[in-house]
Amino acid sequence: MKRETCSKIINDFEKSPFYPKNDSHGGTPKSSAENHVLSFLKFAGSKTCISEVASQFCIGESTFHRQCGRVMHHLNDIAPSIIRFPKDNEEKKAIAHHFEQISGFPGVLGCIGSTYIPIRAPANKNKSSYVNHQQQISITLQGICDANGVFLDVFTGPPSKIHDARVYKLSFVYQRLPELCSDDLHLIGDETYPLSDHMLVPYMGQNDQTSINYNSALQLSLQPVEKSFRLLKQRFKQLSRLDFHQVDTTTKFTIACCVLHNLCILDNDFLLEDVDVQTCQYDGNATNHFFDNLCFEASEPFELTSEELQSKQMGEIKRDRISAELWVKYGKS
Repeated sequence: MKRETCSKIINDFEKSPFYPKNDSHGGTPKSSAENHVLSFLKFAGSKTCISEVASQFCIGESTFHRQCGRVMHHLNDIAPSIIRFPKDNEEKKAIAHHFEQISGFPGVLGCIGSTYIPIRAPANKNKSSYVNHQQQISITLQGICDANGVFLDVFTGPPSKIHDARVYKLSFVYQRLPELCSDDLHLIGDETYPLSDHMLVPYMGQNDQTSINYNSALQLSLQPVEKSFRLLKQRFKQLSRLDFHQVDTTTKFTIACCVLHNLCILDNDFLLEDVDVQTCQYDGNATNHFFDNLCFEASEPFELTSEELQSKQMGEIKRDRISAELWVKYGKS
């Protein structure tokens, strides 16, 4: 993280209600806001154990736990202002235009995906419900990104045994989609998500050129969220396996890392290994490698309500229309 980005975080934390202002109780002087933030960043950005971080910053382990909790609560408190959807139509149109420049896919408000966050077996929880198909104990992190890889929405906490489609339906954004996706906008996701007029997914089992062309464009539009998860885990190496006892602490720490991820991107603070999200441009003649790159997982059956069934039918019509438009624009030689 750049010094400038770190300084902004320290200044904001020092002004927040989570940094203790009263140091008149005697004893050891309170730790500075800089010590709080830097020790948290050191812990989050490496697989160093708590005792080593505490020793490096000349504080006790219990003190580090308190400091870590304060910074974590501060980052969760500012999360709604850092991780958010556009507030007006102009911002939404700008995001959609950026996606269309990358892939040719029109009307994309954001791309959705999910990843596993490995954890220790939670206290007082059913361990088996947290075991994913890779036989890891983990929770699911669902994220929605813009074309720059900035998180517009994150949702975490559900055990990874729960199917991604059900996690999506449990998330807060599911009920907000009709409001968010106005003016013919939509999210895009892979085949694990349910098709609707607000969520477009790839064609399955269709090998005609129009469908192949559509799937290739959709795949390019999904790259930002895939890259964001990679960068998130690359920057915050604790996410390779979190060792907290409580799921609540695990989710708050994960959200805090997502906030820091956004702050870095918004401040043009990238890792040396970062590559531009827009490394690929849309080519209408590209072969369909969508299904080769995605891990297959059978969709969990859902009993659709009448509203969901109608939304799915509208999604099919919308997908066919966009597929035809992409074929006319890019597919024909």
